Amino acid sequence: MPSFGEVDLHGPRPEAPDQLFLVQGSGTHRVRKEQIVSMRLTDVEEVAERLRSAGGRLPLIINAGTPTETNPEAGKCFRVHEFVPKRQEVNESEWRSQGNGAPLPLHLHVSDHQYCSSADVLARYAGGEALAPSGHALFIVVFLNEGNPKFLPKPTELSNEEERQAFSTQRMKIGRNLSKLFLVYADCAKSALQCKDRGSAMIACLTSIVSDKSPGSPGASYQSSIAGYHDRSRLHVLPLGHVRRMQALVAHYDLESWFPALTPSWPIKEWMPLAYHRTRAVDALGAPENGLVTPDWLEKRGSIPFDTPWVQQCDMAHPSGKHDGCGKPVLVPLAQGSAEERNGVPWLRLDVEDAASEHYQQISRALERISGGTERKRNCEQGKSAKEQPEKSKEMDEVARLRVENAKLGRKVDSVKSELAAAQHHVTSLIIECQKQETLNQELTAALRARDRDGSA
Repeated sequence: MPSFGEVDLHGPRPEAPDQLFLVQGSGTHRVRKEQIVSMRLTDVEEVAERLRSAGGRLPLIINAGTPTETNPEAGKCFRVHEFVPKRQEVNESEWRSQGNGAPLPLHLHVSDHQYCSSADVLARYAGGEALAPSGHALFIVVFLNEGNPKFLPKPTELSNEEERQAFSTQRMKIGRNLSKLFLVYADCAKSALQCKDRGSAMIACLTSIVSDKSPGSPGASYQSSIAGYHDRSRLHVLPLGHVRRMQALVAHYDLESWFPALTPSWPIKEWMPLAYHRTRAVDALGAPENGLVTPDWLEKRGSIPFDTPWVQQCDMAHPSGKHDGCGKPVLVPLAQGSAEERNGVPWLRLDVEDAASEHYQQISRALERISGGTERKRNCEQGKSAKEQPEKSKEMDEVARLRVENAKLGRKVDSVKSELAAAQHHVTSLIIECQKQETLNQELTAALRARDRDGSA
């Protein structure tokens, strides 16, 4: 048996890696299969159960350039951009600890093996930025509409058959990808999609990437994968900005009957107090008697909701997972910011400290075009005269300063949103504690009065 101190820190070590987890605030949280429900509508419990099982869960895909039957021009949106990737973006790399048993700080190790093309790098940035709180426009383009920034208008009586067919094809594509989403509940839920009275839930998705296989790319030569090893386990909770965009898509394509959870009447949240649920369950269980861990107590401790996830250790030397001398997987607790957590996904994020560099601007401009933002901006400016155009007379150093400042402000907005959610959780916890104390005081007062009455008698 492990010691109570070991278990109290990260929970008990399981026999197999946890299937699902998500990151919230400064923590990582395990999610049980029974806590997710597929957004694909079905009345058959067996089908619904399969959809949330390990073999049935499907990720949203960014295709960087592998042609398919339904998408023969896959990855086209990630080409034709003026972009010079960095060495650590195209070569296989991983975050490593400094050694001496200390998990932090980390340093980036870059190998000599090139496994990404420029299209792959842009696709990785597109995925990372699309999952950010401000990336809702990019999300619906690269994940839901598979790289196409144009969303067709509804057919009218004047529409021809070709236009109707194109709209129908896009509708099926959007619906197919929306069906890969999941509802995440705080406790166990029936496998089939239930009514909105089931309670609040977060919308989340698994994500992955298919590499560029165009002639001359590393993927064409080595058929290498740039997907992360957390692709099948890391759930990305979608912010409300993303949810609102998806609700608009559902209404535009008349998909309300297929995705009732994406209608305004459903109680969808982007944040639930996962750490609070975990802490409350740990406190309710309490420490083992005399501090000695028993199999019965360990089993109960292992069922704590939203506990620290354990994953199989992976690195360049063990890309499929490390095993011990007996052939069992080597498991490690997953902490946010650790090498294991940072290496597990293929996505890249723009560095706000680098906002003044040409590299940052090249990626930003490319992502703007991919999301269709440049086209929208051009359409808005077509009616303006030359004198209405903003003057471009600022000094380059001032432009650079403003770019960095704007990028920092954008990230700060995301950070403040996270802090606000944490504050709401703290307030909720304090209210509950106050209610507990008030109940306890009432019980003690009643007991004292009863004792006084007995003494008087």
